[in-house]
Amino acid sequence: FALRAQLDIAGLDTISRQLEQEQVTLDIARYVHSACYQLLLARKLLAVSDDEVETLTAHKRNAQLFYAQGLIPPNDQLKADVALANAVQDREKVRANLIKAMTRINRLMGWPLDTRIMIRDPGALSTGPAGFNPDALSRQALQERPIMKLLDVGMEKLGFSVKAAQSAWYPHVSIVGSYAHSGENAVADENDFTNSDESYAAVQLEWKLWRSGKTRAEVARGRRQVKSLEARIEGYRARVLEEVRNALLDCRVAFSNIGTAEKALDQARENWRITDVQYRQQAATSTDVLDARAYLSQADTNYYQSVYGYLDAVAGLDRAVG
Repeated sequence: FALRAQLDIAGLDTISRQLEQEQVTLDIARYVHSACYQLLLARKLLAVSDDEVETLTAHKRNAQLFYAQGLIPPNDQLKADVALANAVQDREKVRANLIKAMTRINRLMGWPLDTRIMIRDPGALSTGPAGFNPDALSRQALQERPIMKLLDVGMEKLGFSVKAAQSAWYPHVSIVGSYAHSGENAVADENDFTNSDESYAAVQLEWKLWRSGKTRAEVARGRRQVKSLEARIEGYRARVLEEVRNALLDCRVAFSNIGTAEKALDQARENWRITDVQYRQQAATSTDVLDARAYLSQADTNYYQSVYGYLDAVAGLDRAVG
């Protein structure tokens, strides 16, 4: 049974390489999903920066007008200038992050690094993680994760290795045959000294009984390796279940943050609207306007980070379940 066991092991080696390829493909898909969400987030943040620069530019014009009329002190005008300059600098950083995100996708996809990419935004989220079934996802992870399949294949390979080692207990039987055709002429059918055709067949048996100690040791080693792999499988099983549980928790936290960030964004927009009107009527200071704009920019950033953070968490869950 040794040759058959070796053939089975070779076939399982091919399956192992395929599973390793699936694992790499799964990881790359996770990286691409994350990179795409980072690109979408960078575009939203660039829009927020553009809006901030636009509103602060308008505020600077109002401050210059009020200063020319003697309604505000010079330091209020200087605050507007500094805030606008900082917003312009921050926008350049955000634009650079956008280019970096696009470059990362091109690298992962094997495209030229300067390729321009347009990604369709998934839009509003219709469902949250409440519909996720933890038990079903855990079962799916244990069945579909390439690492679990790879461990199962490894266990099967060890079983064949033990079988191959046990084959030394059996005799090695060979069938040997020979045929010869000889003669004096070209077709070798004339031979005065012996028969033109000679053939024989024999059965050869080889049984190395004195190797029983070595065979017993190899079989015992294979069985110990099986027990060791069983313990590893239990460890990986617990790790996979932990990854699924953590991914589900990340999804729930990220989704709940969307609602909180959305409420804060509505409040920040209303605060900005009221403060801007008050400043035009000289009922608020330049500091109040700049603070309200900073709150709005931060609320915008938090909202988009929570939205794409949730999508990225769902991609992490997809990775966890295989």
